[in-house]
Amino acid sequence: MTVHLISVGRSVLNSLEKPDDQLANRGLATAIRHSGAHELIPAGGDAGEQARAASDWVAAALGPGDGAAGSAEPPTGPAARLAEAAARVRPAIWPCRFSAELETFGKVLRGACRLPDHDIAILICSDTSPGLLAAVWNALALTGGDFSRVRYQADLNPGQRLARLRNHVVLIRVPHLDARSAEDFREAMGYLGRLARRLFESGELTTAEPFDFYLSGGYKATIPYLIGMAEAVRSVDRVSLRALGAEHLMPDEGTYPAGAFVLHETARDDPGPIPLPLRLLDMEAVRSELRDFDAAGHRPGIPSSTLLNGYAYEITKRKDRETCTLTAFGAGLRAFLGVGPEGFPR
Repeated sequence: MTVHLISVGRSVLNSLEKPDDQLANRGLATAIRHSGAHELIPAGGDAGEQARAASDWVAAALGPGDGAAGSAEPPTGPAARLAEAAARVRPAIWPCRFSAELETFGKVLRGACRLPDHDIAILICSDTSPGLLAAVWNALALTGGDFSRVRYQADLNPGQRLARLRNHVVLIRVPHLDARSAEDFREAMGYLGRLARRLFESGELTTAEPFDFYLSGGYKATIPYLIGMAEAVRSVDRVSLRALGAEHLMPDEGTYPAGAFVLHETARDDPGPIPLPLRLLDMEAVRSELRDFDAAGHRPGIPSSTLLNGYAYEITKRKDRETCTLTAFGAGLRAFLGVGPEGFPR
């Protein structure tokens, strides 16, 4: 059993807009071309209004509740539109090459791009209309069009646990993932760190189930940060997992199983994706160096060791004063571990 974390981009929307490039089935290509499936979510308003409206649309389309696609009641509103579009575009029979996300997933599993029973797939998407809609279509393809196996998590508020993950594809909306500023990006990476933390805290994992990160889709600037998060997962030790209530997940030997994969866009005939090298972090040093930052991501002075300087934080020297400032990855790593104010034991 595996936890699949998939960064979502726009490639599936491009295929829905121009399906003839991906499909040999001319009838299906024609149906998709006239379906409007690549622009189902209405657009309008400023960026914040669009994000809220898109999230509400996906929540209504996927449920839970009466009228949601896949529920016992006849769908209405967004659920009806999505169900009608899905019947036309038939994601259950799409080839894996229909999107970068599906293709990489299929290559890693060396078979069809369908989520195996008992596995968990997490689709990491931006809070934009295209990002959320692309995640919806990738999710339906991964489940063979089974709406009952697709869930939407609009946020990760404090105290809110992830649940009903097994055998499901879960869409996780990450605010500010399409970063317009450095601060936006730092917030988004902190959110990714909380996501990794919630997965370990969820109680849904019973053993050291592998975490596989798929990085062929999605916002390219997030790739090094997702690699860093994969490294953090691989590096967790018993102390880290004990703080997450998941000490039982630590393997008896070796490191926690985690991998990261990409697929070159012209490498469709190659036997498999490219596994990326993942470093092992010294988690004792990580906990020590990231402990004393404030909520704004600053700390006076410098840690006694500086192994993460330039990676998780930057040191600024002005006259006789030294200050550390968290990087985007440092914010994510700190949120993952829950260091300092988040309650990590000293």
